[in-house]
Amino acid sequence: MPRGSRPERGSTFQRSNEHVSKQLTGVRLKCEISQATKQPKPGNSTA
Repeated sequence: MPRGSRPERGSTFQRSNEHVSKQLTGVRLKCEISQATKQPKPGNSTA
């Protein structure tokens, strides 16, 4: 990514920050969903 290609570095940085936070939120949601599906359902548990 060439630096200085955009004169407004602040807004670019904020935009990338928002994009990263959105990605992190998506990953967190996926992790929560996978964990919820991994948990043994009541009546199905072998413990």
